[in-house]
Amino acid sequence: MNPIAKRFSDASRLYDVHANVQQQVAHVFTQWIAQAWHSDSKPKTVLDLGCGTGYFTRCLQGAFPDAELMACDWAPEMLETAKHHSRHVSFFLGDAANFIAPVNADLIASSFCMQWLENIAASLEHHLQHCKRLAVAMPCDRSFSLWKQAHHALGYTNGLHPLPNADALRNTLRGWQAAGRITHWREKTLTFTELHTDGLAFARNLKAIGAATPKPGHNPVNLRKLVKRLPSPLTVNYEVLFLEVQA
Repeated sequence: MNPIAKRFSDASRLYDVHANVQQQVAHVFTQWIAQAWHSDSKPKTVLDLGCGTGYFTRCLQGAFPDAELMACDWAPEMLETAKHHSRHVSFFLGDAANFIAPVNADLIASSFCMQWLENIAASLEHHLQHCKRLAVAMPCDRSFSLWKQAHHALGYTNGLHPLPNADALRNTLRGWQAAGRITHWREKTLTFTELHTDGLAFARNLKAIGAATPKPGHNPVNLRKLVKRLPSPLTVNYEVLFLEVQA
């Protein structure tokens, strides 16, 4: 099993207890998606990529109650948790990078998943071949600013999994639109914040949700020294990019 998938699978039982920002994003993102669909043309089939415990899946189900819902995830225990909490959803074990559903979807949506993929642009291109609209929400590289600054002050590089650059994604989509490969796209960037008692509490939160996978070859900082560099309480910023692309 992919090591990132294993970490998420191991975190499945406690994920929903600690994934506060992810749940906030799921609600706001769902509303943002739903606003673009007219009442007479709502999607009949919806696929949630990287569904995790199914929280976002259930948000989509609430927004589009008449749609056929499908969901996939690469972490088996996450998928089992999602099945336990959801009804009338077809679940599949699969990699969000290149998953293909049994039927093409009117809407493919993904929240807090795509940032884990090795080649985001290639995955977007893949899924645009199997849907009418593709909507993704992902934290970008301006997130965790205080955490990164504290590492820099100690002469270390932040070891968290690298996040995508929003400008690079925008340039990719502009190129696709100019080449006629997509008809329309829209975006929105929102800041979400989460308060922790200190830096150690933030690190523990990341571990609890399975999101603490370090960069390959990362040289970890002395956590005690890092915590002293951070304010207490610590406000962590998530700069989240919403994208919707029309194939």
